[in-house]
Amino acid sequence: MAVANNYDNIAAIYDPLSLLIFGRSLRRAQAFMLNVLTPGQRVLVVGGGAGWILEAMAARLPDGLHITYVELSAKMTALARKRNIGGHDVDFIRGSITAQSWPAGYFDVVFTAFFFDNFQQEAAEHIFAQLHQYLKTGGYWLFADFEVEQGQRYWQQPLLNGMYFFFRMVSHIDARQLQDMAALFQAHGYTPLQQKRFYSRFVQSVIYRKGQA
Repeated sequence: MAVANNYDNIAAIYDPLSLLIFGRSLRRAQAFMLNVLTPGQRVLVVGGGAGWILEAMAARLPDGLHITYVELSAKMTALARKRNIGGHDVDFIRGSITAQSWPAGYFDVVFTAFFFDNFQQEAAEHIFAQLHQYLKTGGYWLFADFEVEQGQRYWQQPLLNGMYFFFRMVSHIDARQLQDMAALFQAHGYTPLQQKRFYSRFVQSVIYRKGQA
């Protein structure tokens, strides 16, 4: 039986395919958020794929981070283990984030890039609430994903539809459309500190800070 939201089938070509379609826009969108990293932080990376972000973190900060890297795909995790992680301490966990558990407020930073677009609303809300609990008050949530703007629907929506069709076929993702993640952050008391758009505004990056419970 195929496992939903598992990228094993395209692990070897995911990064080259991304670069072919989007150039370096998706990588720039993720690197933009790394300026909040400081030595000693506990960082939770969820759905990090083949691990490019680990090399970006090492380039931004040579050592001192305690990174927990959770990825469902075994093949993606194997690729991530081969990355240059600098002097950081990285704990690789191959499995679903919903199967993991940490104390409330355990992490200083949560990193989710192009992750929530895999899920339907109910699952997205459940995972969001879980990660919200793990992030300490005052901690940073680094969020990047696609967003279709009203004025750009003539090309953004067809591209998004094509992406969903492709990933439903090869990775059995649950989602059929993007969820309103900004509303979830607002409802849970997060403040957007910095935000930027990439790829003709089709990609958004936001650094959120968690407020008081």
